[in-house]
Amino acid sequence: MKLSPPVEDGPVTSCNCSICATNGYLMVYPLESNITWISGFDSMTKYTFGKQRIAHTFCSTCGTSIGGKSTDPNFFADNRAVNVRTLKGVDADALKLRKVNGRAS
Repeated sequence: MKLSPPVEDGPVTSCNCSICATNGYLMVYPLESNITWISGFDSMTKYTFGKQRIAHTFCSTCGTSIGGKSTDPNFFADNRAVNVRTLKGVDADALKLRKVNGRAS
C-alpha cells in the first residue's frame, strides 16, 4: 500500500480505545483516492462492533490489523483509516503522535 501525502508528515493518531489498544493501531486517515493497494485488498476480512459505524479490516491469513472504513455514508465516507504499523519503511518511533482518549467516548 502506498499513501499520499507521506505518513511522516503526520500527525498520526494513537487512540486508547479497546480495539486500537489491542491491535496496536497508529492511524492516519487518507482519502480513499490517495491510497494505492499493491496486493491483498480483496482478501481482507471485516469486523464491526458497538455502533458498527466502522468496518475494521484485517488479513484473514496472518491476522494483521490493516485499519478501517466507515459503514455510514455520512461519517467520513471518503476516508479510510490505515494502521501505519503495516506500512514498510515507516519508523513508528519517529512519528508525530496525536493522542486520543477513545476510552472516554
